[in-house]
Amino acid sequence: MTPGEQPDLGAPTMPVAAAVPPVPVTGPPVPVTGPPVQSLGRATRTMALATTVSRLTGFARTVVLVAAIGLGIVGDAYNTANTLPNIVYELLLGGVLTSVIVPLLVHARVRDADDGLAY
Repeated sequence: MTPGEQPDLGAPTMPVAAAVPPVPVTGPPVPVTGPPVQSLGRATRTMALATTVSRLTGFARTVVLVAAIGLGIVGDAYNTANTLPNIVYELLLGGVLTSVIVPLLVHARVRDADDGLAY
């Protein structure tokens, strides 16, 4: 036996293609319909408008919090208590998602015949 060669265990081998019979296709082809096509300019304007509204409402929220809590030690304590869990989440779980889950999804897309949709 040469290096890298598999030992013969005496069991007959069957090609993978022979193990799965082909599925016959009957009937007319089914048309594939997707989402409606949008122009790039319209999608860009929609995202710009949504981003602007989000920024403005976030600023209004900050103004209301400053008016309610103030700029003193209570405001600092609130800001720290509100920010610290988000920092921990980004450092721990954000790193796990990008270093483990995303490569698994990309590998499934490359490996599977359905581009990873079943995964």
